[in-house]
Amino acid sequence: MRFLLCVCFSLRVMAGDFPKPFNTGNDVGKSPMPAAEAVKLIKLPPGFKATVFAAEPDVQNPIACAWDSRGRLWIAENYTYAEGKTNFDKKLRDRILIFEDKDNDGHFDKRTVFADNLEKLTSIELGYGGVYATAPPYLLFIPDRDGDDKPDAPILTTERTESTEKGGKEKTPAPANASVSSVRSVVKLPGTNYEILLDGFDAWSIRHNFVNGLRWGPDGWLYGRHGIQATSHIGAPGTPAAERTPMNCGIWRFHPVRRTFEVVCWGGTNPWGLDWNAEGEGFFTNTVIGHVYHLIPGAHYERMYGEDLNPHIYQLLPQTADHYHYDRSKTWSDSRAGKANDFGGGHAHCGCMIYQGDNWPAEYRGKLFTLNLHGRRMNCERLERKGSTYVAKHEPDFAQFGDPWFRGIDLTTGPDGGVYVLDWSDDGECHEDDGVHRESGRIYKITYGEAKKPDLGKKGDLAAMSTAELMARGYIGTEWENRICLRLIAERHLSEPISEKKRKQLLDEYLAAIKTDAVNNRGYIQRGTKIVVLLTEAEVDKPPAPATPENREMINNVITHATLGGDVRTRRRFCSILKSDKVDDVLFRMQNILMLPEDNDDQVLPLLYWSTFEWLFSEKNDATVNEAAKAAYEGKIRIVLENAARRVTYDLAKRPALLDGLLALTVKSFDETKAGCITRGISAALRGAAKAPAPANWRAFAEKAAKIPALADKVRELNVIFGDGRALDEIRALALDGKADLATRRQAIESLISSSDSGLRGICEKLVGNGDLTPVAIRGLATFDDPAAAKLAVRNWDRLRADARPGVIGSLCSRPVFAQALLTAIRAGKIARENL
Repeated sequence: MRFLLCVCFSLRVMAGDFPKPFNTGNDVGKSPMPAAEAVKLIKLPPGFKATVFAAEPDVQNPIACAWDSRGRLWIAENYTYAEGKTNFDKKLRDRILIFEDKDNDGHFDKRTVFADNLEKLTSIELGYGGVYATAPPYLLFIPDRDGDDKPDAPILTTERTESTEKGGKEKTPAPANASVSSVRSVVKLPGTNYEILLDGFDAWSIRHNFVNGLRWGPDGWLYGRHGIQATSHIGAPGTPAAERTPMNCGIWRFHPVRRTFEVVCWGGTNPWGLDWNAEGEGFFTNTVIGHVYHLIPGAHYERMYGEDLNPHIYQLLPQTADHYHYDRSKTWSDSRAGKANDFGGGHAHCGCMIYQGDNWPAEYRGKLFTLNLHGRRMNCERLERKGSTYVAKHEPDFAQFGDPWFRGIDLTTGPDGGVYVLDWSDDGECHEDDGVHRESGRIYKITYGEAKKPDLGKKGDLAAMSTAELMARGYIGTEWENRICLRLIAERHLSEPISEKKRKQLLDEYLAAIKTDAVNNRGYIQRGTKIVVLLTEAEVDKPPAPATPENREMINNVITHATLGGDVRTRRRFCSILKSDKVDDVLFRMQNILMLPEDNDDQVLPLLYWSTFEWLFSEKNDATVNEAAKAAYEGKIRIVLENAARRVTYDLAKRPALLDGLLALTVKSFDETKAGCITRGISAALRGAAKAPAPANWRAFAEKAAKIPALADKVRELNVIFGDGRALDEIRALALDGKADLATRRQAIESLISSSDSGLRGICEKLVGNGDLTPVAIRGLATFDDPAAAKLAVRNWDRLRADARPGVIGSLCSRPVFAQALLTAIRAGKIARENL
């Protein structure tokens, strides 16, 4: 039904003039100071200047930006975002604009409306003959194959299939730069030629923390971001629910040719900035719990609340920065209104730019910049290597914006090395509970002195260059040119199969183009490496290499280099690509990579090893799990062994032989360090349990482990759990312990439910208001046939996050008195009937 409503709205907004934006709430009748005055209030280091590149009415509510190969700035305007009571205003639409500064004087000369029939538009990126856009629930592709700055009209063919509620399906011709294999059935947004590449991004239960932030990565994939407030279930249109990828906070990517979607890393709160350094290492900015994170594929980072979508990750990585921009002894909400100015401005950050241009002085090159929303400033971070990762060090704030309405939302380096800052321009704070001001918006440009007009070739368009010219320009040009050239090369290379002869020709042309340049220059080598990677990538339609003896030997050589070579960053990168559908391959590789004890001291590697390895423990084949547990036991990484013990203990009731096998290894050859890891893992898994069946080898293990002073108490506690069981008053205390982890508290409540404990109701009444524990607390209340308990459960519905609501509906339907309370709430409009 929701999808159908969305489609109906899409059909309605396609026709008619662009609706006039209007302000709401406290913003009615208000306006910011003129942009010409606001720009004078920007405080910058000596030698820098700021200009107004564009301002209202030419640009309003700018939410994101992107660059094309002609050096033009594309802007996404979002008008449909509204105050809390409205969520998104369906009387309005969003649009995409193009700005061009022909004389490079810091102010646009030409403005073009590319598209004005979108809703919930949060980001854009250009490539492959069109525009990619996030507009939840969709990732869209808006084709402009002829480059006339207008979306292509719908293509009518005789192969059109029946229209469905998801939009008309039709066969479309391949783009000029695509292979025949890319001709496929596509789903279009009704009334347009906009292709729906992905759907399932949450678009109904939240109004911020949604999908956003499209950016091309150096690997040729399209990256995006996602916030924490709801869990999306993402896939191509028509993908069955069981095959969709769940995601809330984190970074994802989409391959433009393979059409595959992947979650790159998990965690954060509301990532709203992403960029890569000169070495191709990604970093993203975030809100509340930390502001800078190193983008490590496969990593699981700390979250503002709740648990990781994988309950068996156990430990989460912290932020990369060694500081915060607000006083952590107070709550994050206390950092507004200038209260955190001495720390860096506050908890909320928008945009991420690692400066690599040639206009600003060298001292700024390679540093990370982000906009501090409440502090009205540009924070600066120095990125230093630390083990396999980085640490972000606090630098003096680069800029202060004096306009009280300044709400910086994104920043980007332009083709001449100047930096463009997008200002949402509003007097409210980030949640906009008091109304939205839609009639203002600014784009500032910051340069050091006068910026030199960029050379984009004879035709003023890098896309007009040959592949060989692009490789040369990408190698010796600026970082901005490198990124555009890299994208254009990727489009030409990845969109069609490439023969070995053609590949060799391209590489020869590339080498000839650069042989006269300073080949020892580190920046050139890094850029050249990215190009070579693209040109030598395996064919896009080929499956992963099978585990033949030859391939195993090659893989083993890579592992040997990564381990014995002593390069922790190589091991980290290697681990990030270890995931495979082949169990034997992962076992084979992990057995090698877990053998270096010095990796225990690295901030990232031990937890990354576990997150790579963990999925094997979900295998239904006991022999596979036993082999994985054995690899963890024989390895040298302590946290991997501890987590392996915890993971097999989780399955103790159903698969007791798994933990027993791990205990047998220890009993056979007792090692105090390994025994400590196993004991801690078992204890963590059973901390909230009242009673559990004892494995056959527990007694022999416990007799030896109890002799180790540091383990004696935990062994004694486990003997109770494996014996007569823990006292229920201890379980009650755990359920109410705010310092205990959520898994433990949830397990404690489950134990009380299963034992029909007399104190269950009182505990559930205390915890039903806790967002993380509300679902299990409601389940506990549902064991009581009492209208008062039913009303309390329903009253706390709004505390539930969207992904928890289906399960809670089941609890509310479990007995008549609760079902009646649910129906009463639906009838009163307090719970939307769609939830049922």
